Amino acid sequence: MSVVASQRTRLYDQTVLTVALLACAPSESVGPAHLEALGYVDGIDDPSAASGVLVSTNPAPGWNLYGSSNSNEAFLLDADGNEVHSWTASQGIFSHVQVLPDGDLLVLVRHREVLRLRPDSTIRWRWAGEVHHDLHATATEIAVWVEPETLQFLNLDGEPTGTLDLSALGEHANHVEFLPDGRLLVSFRDDDLVAIVTKDRRVDWTYDGLHRQHHPSWVDGHILAFDNGRQQSRVVELDPETNEVTWSWTRPGFFSETRGSAQRLDNGHTLITESDRGYVHEVDDSGEVVWSWANPSREGDLRRAVWRMTRLAELPQVFR
Repeated sequence: MSVVASQRTRLYDQTVLTVALLACAPSESVGPAHLEALGYVDGIDDPSAASGVLVSTNPAPGWNLYGSSNSNEAFLLDADGNEVHSWTASQGIFSHVQVLPDGDLLVLVRHREVLRLRPDSTIRWRWAGEVHHDLHATATEIAVWVEPETLQFLNLDGEPTGTLDLSALGEHANHVEFLPDGRLLVSFRDDDLVAIVTKDRRVDWTYDGLHRQHHPSWVDGHILAFDNGRQQSRVVELDPETNEVTWSWTRPGFFSETRGSAQRLDNGHTLITESDRGYVHEVDDSGEVVWSWANPSREGDLRRAVWRMTRLAELPQVFR
């Protein structure tokens, strides 16, 4: 049995998706291309009792921000898995979230809006739009994906400042990050494409050696990415000057089909979100797991997926 089958991943609405598949291809069998077109998974059947911090042997210091799939909450945990703070909103499903230095939380509410929530979860502002997948904020601006494959720029007061149409570059955009020089690191899942672009649409670099990748990030001139793969995932570090893989990590059974993330920490460790399975691992540069966590949010045997866990090196003053 394949890894995919053994995990028995559940979809948000299995009935609707199955009907859609049959309608699209009534006379042909359902193959990999059809399966890869399905939506994000809600989690996996995991009968183990694992919950919270499972391993902790000299992890990088900090606090952990995450949200579960199909949820309107985000949580901030300490290194022992204790809740430090949480935010919630009355409607919508949280996708990516980012904490700002003042303790406010930027929230991408899938297909609805971007919210800026105060620490008490009241809304400072909202910007409505067909937003999806990812956003990134600097000290002065925010970039968020909107349909069709366009970056919407906002200032920190939620006011639109411009757009960048990248629909000619790829499909299924799933990541954006401002680079230190103002360029943008972007990812297009359906084209297996990672690219660096400018705001005037100049394409400075592309790479298509991954499969359905997520969350490429800039690390001291290299690019770290979650390579989802077909039945085995891995995390890779690339040198964009040579397109060579300079570091990678995987292990037997490591697989997240529809999401995933990797963050290089200040001490050189890497925080890896195995999103669909609801597990997070911190590994050192030799590949040893020094911290591991399992999402405690469950529905029976279904362990909820995690969009992305982010390690904060510093806690906003309001939470100290």
